[in-house]
Amino acid sequence: MSLGLFNSHIFEHQSFYFELRLLQTKDVAAFHSFIFKNSGEFNVAFPVTTAEILKGVQSTKHWIAQKLDDEALNRNRILVLIKRDTHEILGYFSAFGFDWRVPKCEIAWMLDTDWRGQGLATYIVGKGIHHLLQQGKLEKIICRIDHSNIKSLSLAARLGFTSEAMHRKDFRNGNDDLVDVEYMAIWR
Repeated sequence: MSLGLFNSHIFEHQSFYFELRLLQTKDVAAFHSFIFKNSGEFNVAFPVTTAEILKGVQSTKHWIAQKLDDEALNRNRILVLIKRDTHEILGYFSAFGFDWRVPKCEIAWMLDTDWRGQGLATYIVGKGIHHLLQQGKLEKIICRIDHSNIKSLSLAARLGFTSEAMHRKDFRNGNDDLVDVEYMAIWR
């Protein structure tokens, strides 16, 4: 089953121009900078990805190449939010864990800490979900969110996700704590 094409979206928000598009090989330095700049917070929620990227630019290059290979095999889909004037990556949306028998996948997202509270995460996640449900032939999308991450739980609910279950001590975060995780889902 194919995920279909994702057309780049260019939009204006608060006098800035942004582009939401697929991750590309040319994004190595910008993606490394994005993770490095936000590593203190990202490491808590995404310890494996953050640790891999922080090993250096070569590790980032390898990580991106691996993700692009997986994308070619319909195993994932990664979108990045680019600030057009500086070419900085400000956000990331990932769809992964595809199960084409159901068909379903899981999503995750990150946004630069300096750009939060402006509706950009809602835009990124909303566009990603729309693409997956309309073009990807998926019936269900899930996300797992740390029970204490009120803003992400609220964003998921605003976009139509509903709670399926609370899993106690289900994820070891970057602080080495076992945290409760809310499983949320949206259906086509």
